Amino acid sequence: TEGKEENSTDLTYTLKSGETIGAISQKITGTTKNAGAILEYNRISDTKSLKAGQVLKIPSRLLQKKK
Repeated sequence: TEGKEENSTDLTYTLKSGETIGAISQKITGTTKNAGAILEYNRISDTKSLKAGQVLKIPSRLLQKKK
């Protein structure tokens, strides 16, 4: 789905050295299943292109709901 507008409630996350997209997904969304959606949202097709210090946007729809 191209042309998604950024949502002001999206979270930004700065990648740290050695982190994987799966670990970030688990930490922020509670599951590794959202890793692909995070990559797609940031228009990243190759995880090898991820670098420490890179800022990823996490769609608000994926964020864990606080109970």
